[in-house]
Amino acid sequence: LKFDGALYPRLAAAIRDGVAAAQARWRASGAATDGRNATTPLAIHAFSPEEVVHGAAAARESIPAYVRRLRESGVTSLPGTSAEILDDDVRKSLARGRLSVARWFEVVGAAHDAGLPTSATLRYGHSEAPEPVARHLTQLRDHQLRRGAERARYGGGGVAGGGGGG
Repeated sequence: LKFDGALYPRLAAAIRDGVAAAQARWRASGAATDGRNATTPLAIHAFSPEEVVHGAAAARESIPAYVRRLRESGVTSLPGTSAEILDDDVRKSLARGRLSVARWFEVVGAAHDAGLPTSATLRYGHSEAPEPVARHLTQLRDHQLRRGAERARYGGGGVAGGGGGG
């Protein structure tokens, strides 16, 4: 696959459409079902903030426009990987060359504006003091409060409709 700005939306749409077609064949076959196989829509929890920035740049689109395109292609939530630890000083040594904290929140905010839930990772236990971990969690909480609990949930699950999704 050649990477261009349309690759991620094409992948999401292919997954969405392929699963829908398989579900239609399953229903048409009259095969017994456990109630999920043929009716449950697939939750596509894909494309980290870093991948969104890369895809948007390649597509020459704004981040909000690119996130909307991902949603329209079938993405149902974004993983919050590449957060590592949301403290720029620690990130300089731990995640050199990765997104800044502000850029990470820009992408996550665009996802929430587009109606997509997100999750967030926390990488700890390496070289940081307790304060950066507390700042990480505080920034997530503050973002959640600014965005509203229904639009920005952090924690287990991480997939839309997946019980506690983040």
